[in-house]
Amino acid sequence: MMKNSPSYSRRQFLRGAGVLLGLPWFESVSSFGAPVVKGTPQAPRRFAACFFGNGVNPHHWGAGNGAGGLEFLQTLKPLEPVKDQVIVLKGLWNPTTVAGPGGHYPKMNILSGLKVKQTTTDVEVGVTMDQIIAAKVGRETPVASLAIGTEGPKYSTDSGYTSLYSAYLSWSSPTTPAPKEIYPQQAFDQLFDDGSKRARDKSVLDLVLSDARSLRGKLSRRDGQKLDEYLASVRDLEQRIERAEKLNAAEADTRGWQPS
Repeated sequence: MMKNSPSYSRRQFLRGAGVLLGLPWFESVSSFGAPVVKGTPQAPRRFAACFFGNGVNPHHWGAGNGAGGLEFLQTLKPLEPVKDQVIVLKGLWNPTTVAGPGGHYPKMNILSGLKVKQTTTDVEVGVTMDQIIAAKVGRETPVASLAIGTEGPKYSTDSGYTSLYSAYLSWSSPTTPAPKEIYPQQAFDQLFDDGSKRARDKSVLDLVLSDARSLRGKLSRRDGQKLDEYLASVRDLEQRIERAEKLNAAEADTRGWQPS
């Protein structure tokens, strides 16, 4: 027996042949088709975690309180235009979980804060915060969560710890890492394909053009500009992936281009 596919609001997505294109939040329309109450717009909450494998310069990363309020250190200076929307936190790690031998492997618990089991076989870390959030709100989106990396796991050991710990930051259970996508085209398709076959010789924007025109007539001028900027960014991403695939054609396989 086939299950019915989730019914997503037309306000949240643009549809085309084989394409389901998620939209940014628009203040002039409701995300779920309900009437908009003026003065109380609510943007959707989102969570993203980025990991820097080689760390950062601690003397340039962070912020403090100055005469004018929040003052960024050098690395965070680009956030200056939006600093009224930024909170810089520190001291969130659990030092008791990373004590002892093992180099980097036992310290790959940044999204759970739980102790990493010293083993080369039966791994155990803990469910990570991104997966806890996905379990709560992921059913509201076509893709509950998306883990993206630059390379697949490679096996080695260090002081009794398996390198599997360093290959995955996101864990859906204490013993199961969340699968990660290392191919840009595959990640793109997870976000924009609706599960059916779409024309690969066309931009996803060409396939949703009719729906986009219909939506534009319902948007405010400000939201119309936001829609244009969003669609332009999607096309730019498509073109970057296309260029990368051409440059790496000699090494690419049927799964698409893999970053190196």
